[in-house]
Amino acid sequence: MALVPLSVRVAPEEAAFLDQVASRHEGILSKQGVLRLLLQQAHYSLWDPLDKPLTLAERPAAEGSGASTSSTTKKRTTKSSSLEVQPPLLAHEDLIRDFWKSKAGSKSAAGWKLLMAELLKIQEKYGDRVVREQLELAAANRWKGVSLRNYEQYGVTAKKKDDAFDWDQLTGLSI
Repeated sequence: MALVPLSVRVAPEEAAFLDQVASRHEGILSKQGVLRLLLQQAHYSLWDPLDKPLTLAERPAAEGSGASTSSTTKKRTTKSSSLEVQPPLLAHEDLIRDFWKSKAGSKSAAGWKLLMAELLKIQEKYGDRVVREQLELAAANRWKGVSLRNYEQYGVTAKKKDDAFDWDQLTGLSI
C-alpha cells in the first residue's frame, strides 16, 4: 500500500493529545501513526462526521429502509479475521485470535475494541509476558474477556511474608 503525503494543521490541544497518545506507546506509534489509526477506526466503523447520533430504533429509518426494525435487523457475527489488532499487540496476534475464537459470550466489534484497550493497559503496566500469560489462560479457560482490573484482582501474586525469618538475608552468606 502506497502512502499519500497529507499536510494537516491541528489545534494545540489536538497536537497535545497526539503527543500524549504517541508517548504512551514508547516509540511504537508516532503522531502520524496515531492519526492513521484514528482514520482506520473511523473508516471501519463507517463513521460519518455529518451524522447526528441516532438511537438504534432510528438507524434503519435513517438509512432509508422504511421497514420495521424487527424485520430488517440481521444478527451480526464479527469474525476475528475482519478485526484489526492494535500495532503494539501484533506480537500476540495469534493468541488474541485464538482467544477470540474460543471465548465465551458475545463477539462484537465493541467487545473487540474493549479487548484491545484492556490488553494495551496490561501491556503498558506489566509487559508482554503478562499479556501472553493472560491470553493463554483466557483461551484455555474460555473466559468472556481479559481486563487489567481482573488481572490485578486475581492474577497478581503478592509476595508471601514469613514473619519468623527473612530469607532474603541469606544471600551471600556461607555456612
